[in-house]
Amino acid sequence: MLITSPWSSAAVKSVEVLEGDGGPETIKLMALAKSEQLGSQNKTEKHKVEALDRENFTYCYSIIEGEVLGTTFEKISYQVKITALPLVGSVLKCTNSYFTNGDVDVPRTRSKPGNRR
Repeated sequence: MLITSPWSSAAVKSVEVLEGDGGPETIKLMALAKSEQLGSQNKTEKHKVEALDRENFTYCYSIIEGEVLGTTFEKISYQVKITALPLVGSVLKCTNSYFTNGDVDVPRTRSKPGNRR
């Protein structure tokens, strides 16, 4: 299962599994292609799978390394849950958690996906 962060969803170049089998504790290196959103240079993100529940359609992962973290964030975690609707379709719920390095005050605009720094 590959679910990307809002920052990288438009520009994934490649994904390499560095450790693990795709389940919890797996470490993946994601290379992001050059784009206007990312600037002129290639970027990378290292993801860690925190939890994977195929029966309940839940996937949790964290960005643990990469330019998106800068010096402000220790990690950014994502919990994705898909719930079937009674008749047709489904609901996708994403919860993002931002973990800062120390007592850093993060302005509200800094934590929005479209505001890449």
